[in-house]
Amino acid sequence: MQTGRIAESHRMDREKDTWKQLRTVYEKRAEQYQSYSQRDRSAREHDSKFRGVVGEFDFHPSGRFLEVGCGDGPYIEYLCRTSSDARCIIGMDLSLTNLETARRWTRATGRGSRRVQFVVADAEALPFRIGTFQDILCTQVIEHLLDDLQALHEMNRVLIASGTLLLTTDNKRAYVSRVLNCPRDVIVSLLGLSRFGPEKLSFPHKQYEKEALLDLLRKAHFQLERVITFRFHWNYPFYRIRWLSAPLELLERCFRRLGVFRDYGDIILARCKKSGDSEGRDP
Repeated sequence: MQTGRIAESHRMDREKDTWKQLRTVYEKRAEQYQSYSQRDRSAREHDSKFRGVVGEFDFHPSGRFLEVGCGDGPYIEYLCRTSSDARCIIGMDLSLTNLETARRWTRATGRGSRRVQFVVADAEALPFRIGTFQDILCTQVIEHLLDDLQALHEMNRVLIASGTLLLTTDNKRAYVSRVLNCPRDVIVSLLGLSRFGPEKLSFPHKQYEKEALLDLLRKAHFQLERVITFRFHWNYPFYRIRWLSAPLELLERCFRRLGVFRDYGDIILARCKKSGDSEGRDP
């Protein structure tokens, strides 16, 4: 018994140390985003990734909304400008720097900022009671978590019955973008130019095949309503040149009309409902 308690204590200490290290890395990563100007943030809303996500917004008009891993808050800022005044919005992130940036930009919009709260928390241990939210957004987050299934169970727990989860993550089969960027990547590698790009930070980063992600969502007791892959991209620094995105969007529309390469977009998007037979208990 004593040996078991000691082993469990050591395990918990290791997990705390791991999260301290991750929090430090995520704070550094957040500092990279703090330099965005108003023009940069406006340009982000024209990005195919952003438009692809908000194009799927079909949330309860006056319900409680949670964004898990809200980052510096572009989607919350968008909801403040476009949604009902009756909606309560909560943004959650592990990085305090991210939340401070999100709060600043949300206040700058003026409209709806009083309805927004920001919470520092871990996605694998959400500090909310069962059935708190009608809708949850989790975009480009689970691939950076230590325990993705635990985080999905937590999202299921805090949703109301038949609540909505809109989730996106990286597609392991993003072959089109890899082919498009292959010449650039070869040149960068041969010339050693990668050192001139953004600072490289080491943190968890998984990619999912579509079926593996869907299995994960089912294990967390979600019912799938819609699953798509979308967007192609240029690597740094070409993604910063706005006019270069037009050919990619045209290519994506052509593929969609022809019904080819449907599973090879950069991003997997899944819209789910909380399963009626799922159960949750507050920790």
